[in-house]
Amino acid sequence: MPGAGPRLDSYPDMRMLAFQFNSKWVSFYYFAHADFSSILKMA
Repeated sequence: MPGAGPRLDSYPDMRMLAFQFNSKWVSFYYFAHADFSSILKMA
């Protein structure tokens, strides 16, 4: 199959989905990191 593999620039829905997924994990990472550092300060 020539040109196998979807190109992200031709799939704006997939790109938006990946952006929402990444931003969700980034916000989760920062929230967990801030929570962890506050626990360390309290200890």
